[in-house]
Amino acid sequence: MTVNLTEINIDVGATQQITTTITHNGNIVSNPTLIYSSDNENIATVDSTGIVNAVSQGTCNITVLFIDGDSITYTKTIPTTINAVVAKTIKFSTTYQNIGEIKIQLSLLKGRTANISVYACNSSQQSDTFTFSFSGVDISYYIRTIIDGNNFSVTNINGDGSEYLTITATSDVDSSVVGSITIRLAGVW
Repeated sequence: MTVNLTEINIDVGATQQITTTITHNGNIVSNPTLIYSSDNENIATVDSTGIVNAVSQGTCNITVLFIDGDSITYTKTIPTTINAVVAKTIKFSTTYQNIGEIKIQLSLLKGRTANISVYACNSSQQSDTFTFSFSGVDISYYIRTIIDGNNFSVTNINGDGSEYLTITATSDVDSSVVGSITIRLAGVW
């Protein structure tokens, strides 16, 4: 019995395929009857084809069982670790007035442009790209320029301080990762 994995280490929600090969007298046995099981299905389940589904964070053992025609049992136990998925958040950064990383609101003076970068992060910066939507203010108050999936600029052309533009960024990788920033289109100081 040969199994392609000596251990499994995946995140909650992921799957992993176990491939098992049975040989007898040097020949591969076609369509062997294999039994896959998990010793804790609250952590990971495994189906009859060897696909492991990560259910929740923790550890368990996945076992592969083969009984040959002579009732000899072969088993392989695969230690399995399921890791928690750290939720992604969206962060915005800008060089406008040396503000740096921003999360909620930015004031943009009339006639000024803010170049804004967007990125997703959990424990580190991720490579997500985004779709941007703009709301809350009539387009006659600002000019928006989408540079790419991580960068855009906004120029305040007519705001007097009572207009608030909301930009929502939705990850193209995972549409549940959404963040927004509000830009107050301020008048001159």
